[in-house]
Amino acid sequence: MKKEQIVRLTSGLTSPEKGRLATKHYLFEMKSKNLKITTPIQSDSPIARFGGDAFLPIGCAWPTNSNEEKLTLVFSLPASFINEHCGIALSSDMYVSVFSTYNNDYFLDEVIDNGDIGNFIFENNYTKVLIHKRAENARNESLTIISAYAIDTHSNENETMTFIGGNPKFLQSEVQLVHDMKFCFQFYAGDLPLQYTNLLYLDDAIGYLFIKDNCFGYFFGQCT
Repeated sequence: MKKEQIVRLTSGLTSPEKGRLATKHYLFEMKSKNLKITTPIQSDSPIARFGGDAFLPIGCAWPTNSNEEKLTLVFSLPASFINEHCGIALSSDMYVSVFSTYNNDYFLDEVIDNGDIGNFIFENNYTKVLIHKRAENARNESLTIISAYAIDTHSNENETMTFIGGNPKFLQSEVQLVHDMKFCFQFYAGDLPLQYTNLLYLDDAIGYLFIKDNCFGYFFGQCT
């Protein structure tokens, strides 16, 4: 849709109507793409990846949850990847590091949205999203280390629950806490490499990533 077409369409509309039209146009521009996480790569690869090491600056403490467990690095995402596919304007030297509780115990309630997501998952730091400058060297202090896999994007010719951009497909009620945040991507746990399909404890759970104003983000799961 060209700019002059938008101007003609919005003439005579109220401000809320213009806002809804602009939102629809924006979502059209940021068309979703399917994600595949299957190709093993080096743990310190600078590309968007699942697992591996974090480019977390030395002065930034490795995140821990309220049980004093060090969280596991789940995703390492350069600004270029986020900006291209999620419509967010991060500085080119920034990274988004996504961490989660991941161990051999029962941790489902620590990562899955049960309706009290803000009061439980985030206040207890069971998951953590850090937006930071890239360190010169990658490091890993995860309780459980995940091998690194590239995150590849593909055109969404076939419908899937693992994709980036567009709108989230919630398994449960929409999470109001992220209502004014930017949806980045979601993934079906069963689409992860076989040894990590229990990342959200259940292999049929869905994980979601949202980011707010280049400052912070939320990562959580839902299940049926």
